[in-house]
Amino acid sequence: MEFARALKEKFEKGKREHNQPWDAEHIDARKEMQDELCDLWNYSDLLENEDLKREVQGWCKYMWKRLNY
Repeated sequence: MEFARALKEKFEKGKREHNQPWDAEHIDARKEMQDELCDLWNYSDLLENEDLKREVQGWCKYMWKRLNY
């Protein structure tokens, strides 16, 4: 599956499940992104490729800190 299609499908699924307006008034984007980064970190623990695992975890940690201002 291409990224653009996966992105659209994920957005539509979230829109149905959460049933809330998609705006900054209703969503704390920074916190939501930090939560997702924690999920990505945890999922990366399941990877067999240690180099990829470390790369994903390093990126997650970096981005989590960038969002924590």
